[in-house]
Amino acid sequence: MGTIFDFKNKNGSFTKWGKLAFFGIPISIFFAGLSEFLTYYSDQETAKEASIQARESSYKVEKIIVDLNRTLQPLKTCSVFILDLEVPLYEEEFKDYKRRLDSVVEICRYSYPKLEAGIFAPTLLTDKNGKRIPSSFSFSENSVYFPSPNQRLFYAILSVEGIEVSVYKKPVDPRIFEPFSHGGFQTPDLRINLFSKAYGSNSQTDPMDINYNIESKKYTLSGLFAAEQDQWEDNSRKIVSLPDLDSAQIFLSIGPLGFADSLQSKFLNLRKKFDCGYLNIRFNNTNIPINKKDLIKHVSANGSVFWEFKYLLSKENDFENDKDTLMKKKRDDSN
Repeated sequence: MGTIFDFKNKNGSFTKWGKLAFFGIPISIFFAGLSEFLTYYSDQETAKEASIQARESSYKVEKIIVDLNRTLQPLKTCSVFILDLEVPLYEEEFKDYKRRLDSVVEICRYSYPKLEAGIFAPTLLTDKNGKRIPSSFSFSENSVYFPSPNQRLFYAILSVEGIEVSVYKKPVDPRIFEPFSHGGFQTPDLRINLFSKAYGSNSQTDPMDINYNIESKKYTLSGLFAAEQDQWEDNSRKIVSLPDLDSAQIFLSIGPLGFADSLQSKFLNLRKKFDCGYLNIRFNNTNIPINKKDLIKHVSANGSVFWEFKYLLSKENDFENDKDTLMKKKRDDSN
């Protein structure tokens, strides 16, 4: 441009064209930069809006998938297998009864495989000679060594026929929970009453078997509990499908609650000393094994014992047979 027009005269002052160039070029650069900035800002706003829309679309898709999973996996069945519910037969109240069971166990060890009615050897080991020998014995309700209803205290403590599963979607303080009382001050989202039933039994309920582990020298209870849907109490519609259970807080309570007379204090004192080990909870076809370390023991305000754990679907295992699998795990641990 300077070759066509003179920017300065002979005196060194800006000519009309010089002034136009001096002021016009920066102004042109400014407006060019402003235009570029506005274009960039517009692109950024468009990108931001697109990002928001993408997140909203992703959320909607995830919600559709969650709702679809809930629809496809409704809760239909529930069962609980308890392998180890340790009972305090070491207490003074059980001294004579335990002595009787101890003597029967010794007889069974030498008479196996010949055992009296109602006595079984659910787990076996191989000794150094290659012989299969019992590592535990079980006494069912059909055994003459199982407490009779006439032994009120022993029978009430050892004859566990029912348990309660209480599920909370949002965790609550365990101190306000009351077993078998609709949750106490905070009603659970889902409450299920389950009743024990022996394998192959035709009766409506069967108490848990009394087991003796030869290595640990401990007496425990074991049994399978199941519930039909008419024994479910849905209080919030928050727990209606398998995905709803993920990370839910669950309380496991054992019945009965005890007596209405002077035996109640002894009953509660002994029940407080129960200790729960391996258990497996199953909803539909999904099994979740719960180890002792996953359980938190509590005692309610009315003196009843219960256990707390979280149901984590990430621990899901599909077992062919709950009892056989957990029994095998126990045998492996004892080896």
